[in-house]
Amino acid sequence: MATKTVTVRLHGDGLRLTALTGSGHTLFMDSAEGDSGARPAELLMLALAGCTAMDVVSILRKKAPGLPPL
Repeated sequence: MATKTVTVRLHGDGLRLTALTGSGHTLFMDSAEGDSGARPAELLMLALAGCTAMDVVSILRKKAPGLPPL
């Protein structure tokens, strides 16, 4: 398995964070007070939902090769 990397930087006096993934994507995180990005707990749930959905779609496509794209 390849190593996954991320760089996180704090901006200003609040809790606004910018994350740059190893694949070159940028995500913004913030607290409810700043509200300029997703909360870290929301991103955790997003990651779980994304992994689950990709696994299910992959399994369905293997079982039914003619399955149309989503």
